[in-house]
Amino acid sequence: MAYITTAELKSFLDITSSADDALLGIIIASAQEAIDNYTLRTFEPSGAQGGHHPHKFTPLPRRLGGDVDDENPRLLWLQDMDLSEIQSVVNGDGVTILSTEYITNPINHTPWYAIELKRGSSKVWTYTGNSPEGTIVITGKWCYALEAPADIKMAMYKLCKAWYNGRADSTGDRDILTTDGVVLVQSRIPSDVTAILSKYKRYS
Repeated sequence: MAYITTAELKSFLDITSSADDALLGIIIASAQEAIDNYTLRTFEPSGAQGGHHPHKFTPLPRRLGGDVDDENPRLLWLQDMDLSEIQSVVNGDGVTILSTEYITNPINHTPWYAIELKRGSSKVWTYTGNSPEGTIVITGKWCYALEAPADIKMAMYKLCKAWYNGRADSTGDRDILTTDGVVLVQSRIPSDVTAILSKYKRYS
């Protein structure tokens, strides 16, 4: 879903007419994509199944190409992805690991970047057969939070406003066009928006 709605943006811009609703929708979608690409993050759930999606992991040490910590065999790294809600954790042997048998890292807030089996649990990250690759399946909401943070929404408002006000100016780095080639918005992100986004930016 969009971090802000067309109605919210119209209120922010003090627009009462519906004449530009389609354009504002395009600007919102483009701004959200730009923010996600800039930060290398997604800030709230989207898609089918209520935002729950499966991702696969390999129960081998990282030094061998897997996702298990080299020093702590109970710790499974989530490949630099953000996780904000877990629906299920299925081990590589097909056995579901209950939520009482693991903790998330960090433990007190999202996004989570790793799952650690509790010391008291008898479970280990494992697999059956000869091919361990991608046998652990974690289904959940892979995003920064269950709702976009307030400052991310403000970044959306500011970016959409800049692009809406500059929609007739074609001096951006990569313009967003209609199918007829008419410039809608500039792609450049203003410095006041990048200042907000900087603390969220993931460095690979």
